Amino acid sequence: MIVVLVDPLYGGNVGLVARVAANFCIQELRIVNGCDPGDEARIRAKHGRPILDRAKRYGDLQSAIDDLDITIATTGILAKKEKDWTRNSLSPKEVKERIGAYSGKIGLLFGRENYGLYNAELELADMVMHIPTCDEYPVLNLSHAVAIALFSLSDISAKGAKIPASRMEKELLREEISRALTDTEYPPHRRRKTCLMIYRIMGRAGISEEECRVLMGVLKRMG
Repeated sequence: MIVVLVDPLYGGNVGLVARVAANFCIQELRIVNGCDPGDEARIRAKHGRPILDRAKRYGDLQSAIDDLDITIATTGILAKKEKDWTRNSLSPKEVKERIGAYSGKIGLLFGRENYGLYNAELELADMVMHIPTCDEYPVLNLSHAVAIALFSLSDISAKGAKIPASRMEKELLREEISRALTDTEYPPHRRRKTCLMIYRIMGRAGISEEECRVLMGVLKRMG
């Protein structure tokens, strides 16, 4: 599993995330833009300093997740209605049930301390996960959110797992879905949301490489 931080604001939090990653044997940390971790991050990282030192930096989220097979974005803001597929989320338990049967690279995405992930960033993910908290004080510290997420997913076993579709395969399938909606004269104002809804259904199902190829074949024959 790989932890991806998007625009972290405070070096201390980045260091604490590296420390938490070490607690759960996570060896790779990716950082998209954000602050320069600096000395405070190294002090707080403790035994996670090696993870912090080899953390990879990226200029945009897409580049940071291109080689990942499954991406799980986190959000503290729940969808206000069922049709809000951008923030329609799963609990950590539900996420675990869906990805426990898959091998490959899994990325956990965490956003800014003051806002989280933007809608456009959430739409890049296969699934969205929400950690239930008290309504009176729902905001979690970044490192706390990472710790809870990693603990919730820490004992996933991929023995005998089927091969997940790669990000490239899923993106090609997404393009075919968009083309099919256009070709069938699906209402233009509903295409984008419908395409995202289908993409999220595939993410929740943990679509495999073979399943992706079959769906691609069906859609191409419809063209």
